[in-house]
Amino acid sequence: MARLDANIFDLDRHREGLKRLGQHAQKGILLYGPPGTGKTHVIRHVSANLPGRTTVLVTAEQTVAIGFYIVLARTLQPSIVVLKDVDLVGRSRENVYSPKAERLLNRLLKRDRWS
Repeated sequence: MARLDANIFDLDRHREGLKRLGQHAQKGILLYGPPGTGKTHVIRHVSANLPGRTTVLVTAEQTVAIGFYIVLARTLQPSIVVLKDVDLVGRSRENVYSPKAERLLNRLLKRDRWS
């Protein structure tokens, strides 16, 4: 919980000050672990404690339309985009099953493509 406070909630409290200093205020977190470790509960906690934010939940099946969800999140900002079970898109980068899946996985991993 202390890490969430420091890396999400404290950052949010100081967002405007960071922008005035020329710092980028868009941040991401990666939650990983086997099923049942509480990742979904953490996302619910973060969403509930950042009032005024729209949470856009994108499942693995919906990542083929990730561009749509990014536009939606920008339209509804401030927003939080949650990519749920994104590991299903490409279980390992060495074994990506198609060029389309590889491009999608690379887009998801490179934040600057969405700026």
